[in-house]
Amino acid sequence: MVGCPVMCRAYGGIALPPQSIVVHTTGSRAAPTSLLSLRWLASHGRAPSGGGAMEMTGIDFDCVGCGRRHEGTDGTEHRPWPLIEFEGPEAYLRMSPWERLFRSRSTEELCLIDNGRSVDCYLSGFLSLPVRGEQALLVLQPWVRVDERDYLDLVEHWEQPAHRGEYCGTLASRLPGHPDSLSVPVRVTAPGGLPPIIVPETGSDHPLVTEAREGVSRQEAELRLRSMMLEDPRR
Repeated sequence: MVGCPVMCRAYGGIALPPQSIVVHTTGSRAAPTSLLSLRWLASHGRAPSGGGAMEMTGIDFDCVGCGRRHEGTDGTEHRPWPLIEFEGPEAYLRMSPWERLFRSRSTEELCLIDNGRSVDCYLSGFLSLPVRGEQALLVLQPWVRVDERDYLDLVEHWEQPAHRGEYCGTLASRLPGHPDSLSVPVRVTAPGGLPPIIVPETGSDHPLVTEAREGVSRQEAELRLRSMMLEDPRR
Protein backbone atom coordinates (compact mmCIF):
# COMPACT_ATOMS: atom_id res chain seq x y z
CA MET A 1 0.00 0.00 0.00
CA VAL A 2 1.43 3.37 -1.05
CA GLY A 3 0.11 6.58 0.46
CA CYS A 4 1.02 10.19 1.09
CA PRO A 5 4.06 10.77 3.33
CA VAL A 6 3.21 11.48 6.94
CA MET A 7 5.17 14.33 8.47
CA CYS A 8 4.22 13.72 12.09
CA ARG A 9 2.10 11.50 14.32
CA ALA A 10 0.27 12.33 17.53
CA TYR A 11 0.88 10.13 20.55
CA GLY A 12 -0.52 10.92 23.95
CA GLY A 13 -1.38 14.44 22.79
CA ILE A 14 2.22 15.15 21.75
CA ALA A 15 3.19 15.68 18.12
CA LEU A 16 6.22 13.54 17.35
CA PRO A 17 8.71 14.05 14.52
CA PRO A 18 8.55 11.32 11.85
CA GLN A 19 11.87 9.76 12.90
CA SER A 20 10.70 8.94 16.42
CA ILE A 21 7.47 7.00 16.88
CA VAL A 22 7.34 5.24 20.22
CA VAL A 23 5.40 2.57 22.08
CA HIS A 24 5.56 2.20 25.87
CA THR A 25 6.71 -1.12 27.25
CA THR A 26 7.87 -2.48 30.57
CA GLY A 27 11.07 -4.39 31.14
CA SER A 28 12.46 -3.47 27.74
CA ARG A 29 16.12 -4.10 27.00
CA ALA A 30 16.07 -1.20 24.57
CA ALA A 31 16.65 1.73 26.92
CA PRO A 32 16.18 2.86 30.53
CA THR A 33 13.28 5.04 29.42
CA SER A 34 11.26 1.89 28.59
CA LEU A 35 10.64 3.07 25.05
CA LEU A 36 11.14 1.26 21.79
CA SER A 37 11.98 3.62 18.96
CA LEU A 38 10.41 2.98 15.58
CA ARG A 39 12.22 4.76 12.76
CA TRP A 40 10.00 6.43 10.18
CA LEU A 41 11.52 5.16 6.94
CA ALA A 42 11.08 6.22 3.36
CA SER A 43 9.71 3.51 1.07
CA HIS A 44 12.11 1.96 -1.41
CA GLY A 45 11.45 0.93 -4.99
CA ARG A 46 9.37 -2.19 -5.37
CA ALA A 47 10.01 -3.48 -8.86
CA PRO A 48 10.60 -7.26 -8.80
CA SER A 49 13.30 -8.54 -11.13
CA GLY A 50 13.18 -11.46 -13.50
CA GLY A 51 14.21 -11.71 -17.13
CA GLY A 52 13.36 -12.96 -20.58
CA ALA A 53 10.17 -12.50 -22.58
CA MET A 54 6.94 -14.38 -21.97
CA GLU A 55 3.62 -14.54 -23.74
CA MET A 56 1.14 -11.95 -22.45
CA THR A 57 -1.25 -13.57 -19.99
CA GLY A 58 -3.65 -10.74 -19.32
CA ILE A 59 -3.16 -9.65 -15.69
CA ASP A 60 -4.37 -6.04 -15.79
CA PHE A 61 -4.24 -3.70 -12.81
CA ASP A 62 -4.32 -0.05 -11.81
CA CYS A 63 -1.04 0.86 -10.12
CA VAL A 64 -1.44 2.81 -6.88
CA GLY A 65 2.20 3.91 -7.07
CA CYS A 66 2.39 5.51 -10.53
CA GLY A 67 -1.33 6.02 -11.13
CA ARG A 68 -1.27 4.21 -14.48
CA ARG A 69 -3.06 1.09 -15.69
CA HIS A 70 -0.79 -1.83 -16.57
CA GLU A 71 -2.17 -4.39 -19.01
CA GLY A 72 -1.00 -7.86 -19.94
CA THR A 73 1.54 -8.19 -17.14
CA ASP A 74 3.19 -11.62 -16.93
CA GLY A 75 5.58 -11.52 -13.98
CA THR A 76 8.72 -10.87 -16.02
CA GLU A 77 11.21 -8.06 -15.51
CA HIS A 78 9.65 -5.78 -18.12
CA ARG A 79 6.00 -6.61 -17.29
CA PRO A 80 6.03 -7.39 -13.55
CA TRP A 81 2.91 -8.44 -11.72
CA PRO A 82 1.62 -6.21 -8.92
CA LEU A 83 3.27 -6.69 -5.56
CA ILE A 84 1.11 -8.66 -3.10
CA GLU A 85 1.10 -6.45 0.00
CA PHE A 86 -0.40 -6.68 3.47
CA GLU A 87 -1.52 -3.64 5.46
CA GLY A 88 0.06 -5.02 8.61
CA PRO A 89 0.84 -8.26 10.44
CA GLU A 90 -2.14 -10.50 11.15
CA ALA A 91 -2.15 -9.48 14.83
CA TYR A 92 -2.47 -5.83 13.75
CA LEU A 93 -5.28 -6.58 11.29
CA ARG A 94 -7.28 -8.25 14.06
CA MET A 95 -7.10 -5.18 16.29
CA SER A 96 -9.92 -2.66 16.53
CA PRO A 97 -9.23 0.95 15.46
CA TRP A 98 -9.13 1.91 19.14
CA GLU A 99 -6.56 -0.79 19.93
CA ARG A 100 -4.43 0.22 16.96
CA LEU A 101 -4.39 3.81 18.18
CA PHE A 102 -3.29 3.07 21.73
CA ARG A 103 -1.41 -0.24 21.47
CA SER A 104 0.50 -0.07 18.20
CA ARG A 105 2.72 2.07 16.01
CA SER A 106 3.51 1.20 12.41
CA THR A 107 4.95 2.37 9.12
CA GLU A 108 4.93 0.59 5.76
CA GLU A 109 8.02 -1.38 6.84
CA LEU A 110 7.88 -1.75 10.63
CA CYS A 111 5.26 -2.40 13.30
CA LEU A 112 5.22 -2.56 17.10
CA ILE A 113 2.33 -3.97 19.15
CA ASP A 114 2.09 -3.70 22.93
CA ASN A 115 0.66 -7.04 24.13
CA GLY A 116 0.35 -5.91 27.76
CA ARG A 117 3.53 -7.66 28.95
CA SER A 118 6.05 -6.71 26.28
CA VAL A 119 6.19 -5.36 22.74
CA ASP A 120 5.92 -7.63 19.71
CA CYS A 121 8.21 -6.50 16.87
CA TYR A 122 7.47 -6.94 13.18
CA LEU A 123 9.06 -6.01 9.88
CA SER A 124 8.01 -6.43 6.26
CA GLY A 125 10.18 -7.59 3.38
CA PHE A 126 10.15 -9.28 -0.02
CA LEU A 127 9.43 -12.98 -0.47
CA SER A 128 9.81 -14.16 -4.08
CA LEU A 129 8.32 -17.32 -5.57
CA PRO A 130 9.66 -18.23 -9.03
CA VAL A 131 7.34 -19.48 -11.76
CA ARG A 132 8.45 -22.97 -12.73
CA GLY A 133 10.30 -23.15 -16.03
CA GLU A 134 10.06 -19.40 -16.68
CA GLN A 135 11.93 -16.19 -15.94
CA ALA A 136 9.05 -14.78 -13.90
CA LEU A 137 8.44 -14.04 -10.23
CA LEU A 138 5.47 -13.79 -7.91
CA VAL A 139 6.61 -11.25 -5.30
CA LEU A 140 4.94 -10.81 -1.92
CA GLN A 141 5.62 -8.37 0.89
CA PRO A 142 4.53 -10.23 4.04
CA TRP A 143 5.24 -9.37 7.66
CA VAL A 144 7.63 -11.25 9.91
CA ARG A 145 7.76 -11.31 13.69
CA VAL A 146 11.32 -10.97 14.98
CA ASP A 147 13.02 -10.83 18.35
CA GLU A 148 13.23 -7.40 19.96
CA ARG A 149 17.02 -7.51 19.90
CA ASP A 150 17.06 -8.25 16.15
CA TYR A 151 14.50 -5.54 15.51
CA LEU A 152 16.61 -2.94 17.30
CA ASP A 153 19.71 -4.04 15.40
CA LEU A 154 17.85 -3.69 12.09
CA VAL A 155 16.60 -0.20 12.94
CA GLU A 156 20.04 0.94 14.09
CA HIS A 157 21.78 -0.15 10.89
CA TRP A 158 18.96 0.29 8.35
CA GLU A 159 20.60 3.14 6.42
CA GLN A 160 24.18 1.85 6.61
CA PRO A 161 25.05 0.47 3.13
CA ALA A 162 27.90 -1.72 4.42
CA HIS A 163 25.72 -3.49 7.00
CA ARG A 164 24.18 -6.88 6.29
CA GLY A 165 21.86 -8.19 8.99
CA GLU A 166 20.81 -11.84 9.26
CA TYR A 167 17.79 -12.53 11.46
CA CYS A 168 15.43 -15.40 12.26
CA GLY A 169 11.69 -14.92 12.58
CA THR A 170 8.25 -16.33 11.82
CA LEU A 171 5.76 -15.27 9.18
CA ALA A 172 3.02 -13.00 10.54
CA SER A 173 0.83 -12.80 7.41
CA ARG A 174 -1.66 -15.22 5.85
CA LEU A 175 -0.36 -15.74 2.33
CA PRO A 176 -2.69 -16.50 -0.60
CA GLY A 177 -2.64 -20.24 -1.21
CA HIS A 178 -1.36 -20.83 2.33
CA PRO A 179 -3.95 -19.95 5.01
CA ASP A 180 -1.73 -21.85 7.49
CA SER A 181 1.35 -19.73 6.79
CA LEU A 182 1.33 -17.97 10.17
CA SER A 183 4.39 -18.90 12.25
CA VAL A 184 6.30 -20.52 9.36
CA PRO A 185 9.99 -20.07 10.32
CA VAL A 186 11.90 -17.77 7.97
CA ARG A 187 15.31 -16.21 7.55
CA VAL A 188 15.54 -12.45 6.97
CA THR A 189 18.48 -10.84 5.21
CA ALA A 190 18.65 -7.06 5.53
CA PRO A 191 21.26 -5.36 3.33
CA GLY A 192 21.81 -1.80 4.52
CA GLY A 193 19.56 0.74 2.83
CA LEU A 194 17.54 -1.90 0.96
CA PRO A 195 14.31 -3.78 1.80
CA PRO A 196 14.77 -7.05 3.73
CA ILE A 197 14.65 -10.33 1.82
CA ILE A 198 12.58 -13.17 3.34
CA VAL A 199 13.31 -16.85 2.69
CA PRO A 200 11.53 -19.80 4.37
CA GLU A 201 13.82 -21.89 6.58
CA THR A 202 14.81 -25.08 4.78
CA GLY A 203 14.30 -27.13 7.95
CA SER A 204 10.55 -26.50 7.88
CA ASP A 205 8.22 -29.03 6.24
CA HIS A 206 5.75 -26.34 5.12
CA PRO A 207 4.92 -26.40 1.35
CA LEU A 208 6.10 -22.78 1.10
CA VAL A 209 9.69 -24.02 1.47
CA THR A 210 9.35 -26.17 -1.65
CA GLU A 211 7.66 -23.35 -3.58
CA ALA A 212 10.45 -20.90 -2.75
CA ARG A 213 13.02 -23.42 -3.99
CA GLU A 214 11.26 -25.06 -6.96
CA GLY A 215 8.63 -22.48 -7.87
CA VAL A 216 4.88 -22.49 -8.53
CA SER A 217 2.94 -23.01 -11.75
CA ARG A 218 1.88 -19.97 -13.74
CA GLN A 219 -1.76 -20.97 -13.25
CA GLU A 220 -1.33 -21.06 -9.47
CA ALA A 221 0.57 -17.75 -9.42
CA GLU A 222 -2.16 -16.00 -11.42
CA LEU A 223 -4.88 -17.55 -9.24
CA ARG A 224 -3.26 -16.13 -6.10
CA LEU A 225 -2.82 -12.73 -7.72
CA ARG A 226 -6.43 -12.54 -8.86
CA SER A 227 -7.73 -13.61 -5.45
CA MET A 228 -5.83 -10.74 -3.81
CA MET A 229 -6.91 -8.24 -6.47
CA LEU A 230 -10.56 -9.11 -5.89
CA GLU A 231 -10.09 -8.23 -2.21
CA ASP A 232 -8.38 -4.91 -3.01
CA PRO A 233 -10.78 -2.24 -4.39
CA ARG A 234 -7.80 -0.09 -5.42
CA ARG A 235 -6.95 -2.57 -8.21
